[in-house]
Amino acid sequence: MLRDRGMKHHAAIRKLARSWIRILFRVWQTEVPFDCDRYIAQLKQRCPEIARYLAPEN
Repeated sequence: MLRDRGMKHHAAIRKLARSWIRILFRVWQTEVPFDCDRYIAQLKQRCPEIARYLAPEN
């Protein structure tokens, strides 16, 4: 999605890595396991256009 917006490859990777670092830090601080389904549901709620980039649900 970032590449489609015109961001270069390395910049998109850095932005993605920053997001995951924040997620991992939060998991470490709260000691609550990461829930992928909850994360994807929140992503879809905040950014509905991301649904076409995600794998289809079975």
